[in-house]
Amino acid sequence: MESLAYGETLFNRSIEAACDYVSDFMKHLTTDTRYTRGPDGKYHHYQVPCGRLQVYVTCHMPRDVAGDVTLRIIRRVSVCYTNLIKDGRFRSACEEIAPRVIKAVIHPSVKCLDFIRDNWHPTLLDYYKDVSGDIMYRALPLLRDRDIETLANKCKRIRFLSLGGKRINRSSILNLISRFECLEELNLSLLRPLSGDELKEILCWLVGIVPSQKLSAENTGDIPTCTGASSQANDEALVEEFRRKHPAGRSEQLKSFGCTDARFEHINLICKFCNLTSLFLCDVVPSCSLTPLKYLNQLKNFALVRYLFSNAEELLTALGSQLTCLKLVDVFGTKLTFLSQNCRSVKCLHLFFSQPVFLILPDNYRGVYSYLLPVPDFSFVRNFQVYITERLARRYILSRFVNVRKLSVVLTGDDTFLLDFLIHRTRLTRLEELYWGCDTLAVFSERGPNIYKFVTVAGATLQRIVK
Repeated sequence: MESLAYGETLFNRSIEAACDYVSDFMKHLTTDTRYTRGPDGKYHHYQVPCGRLQVYVTCHMPRDVAGDVTLRIIRRVSVCYTNLIKDGRFRSACEEIAPRVIKAVIHPSVKCLDFIRDNWHPTLLDYYKDVSGDIMYRALPLLRDRDIETLANKCKRIRFLSLGGKRINRSSILNLISRFECLEELNLSLLRPLSGDELKEILCWLVGIVPSQKLSAENTGDIPTCTGASSQANDEALVEEFRRKHPAGRSEQLKSFGCTDARFEHINLICKFCNLTSLFLCDVVPSCSLTPLKYLNQLKNFALVRYLFSNAEELLTALGSQLTCLKLVDVFGTKLTFLSQNCRSVKCLHLFFSQPVFLILPDNYRGVYSYLLPVPDFSFVRNFQVYITERLARRYILSRFVNVRKLSVVLTGDDTFLLDFLIHRTRLTRLEELYWGCDTLAVFSERGPNIYKFVTVAGATLQRIVK
């Protein structure tokens, strides 16, 4: 991965040359006016050259790096696609030809294509993941192997499902989710609006029970309501009908879950996911306690967004000896000292605060020698990501993480003093990778730091080395 993402190596230069070639190849096929549509209204001139390109990729691309090389080539094709689409003269041809070029450059050994940047845990190759969603959706029907057929037709074997955006179809969300038989990761935190009853219905299904609202008269659907002695039989009929439509729960196989606007009844259901290793909670009702979650003995990754730190202290105390990754985003009243004393197993920490008042810091943290303050101590953290709007608070916090290997400073504020402090590893002597803002990467070795700034020239991501 290192040789692919940066470095003036011969191998890296050859990849850049391949990217240039494929980009020019697609541009030529799309813009050359000598090529016209056939009697069927489609282009045919690209078929032979695309076939040859696919054979070349299959024969000469190293299998062990095929996935990462493919990512970089597709990124360049995507840039070319975007530029051509803007020119109305070539839009139609580009929409037809570009997906065929995408298909041709995907090595047969590539089974996974990931074009979503990991904003929480960035890697060197995340800079190449900005790919046009439109071109990939157009290419998807051409990638017909067994997994894609399953995805396109029934989607029952999908293990990770993340739903986001505004809902247009008002049909039951549960009717969609319950079609997936192998769900291990389910993220609903970006799906809006999702009502409390809908969330409860999904959680009840995951646990394997029938939600109580299904046993009420207003939600019986086509099942006749009964009263008196026959009410129990009616309830049993409702249970049977619900389980027929949504067979089996998923609580034992579910490893990761995320949602928003959780209330106490939701928390009580989430705590039944005995094998949960990752949990993302956003905008939990302030009066709702998170204490029931302390019985999630397998939980390793926990993210909490917009909540009261005081209401989460009991949970963090209970989980502090098992969590390895902790994310706190605008959690009001966050105490660094508390985290340093009670979450000693955390190796990966994310602190995002849009306002400094959300974070409790010592009165003298603005002092010149604030880094000498004895507490808090985060020597146990190896990966750290920080988003702090106040410059002095940002500097003080970073001075606490002396053993960090991988550091991501999301909001830099053009703080050249801090950047110089980090580049020279004045205090963070073990730093190996520094992600500075959205475009700068520093990699440290025994010979010193290599700094790479990713800039955009004519729509292409390039690397400019700063020595």
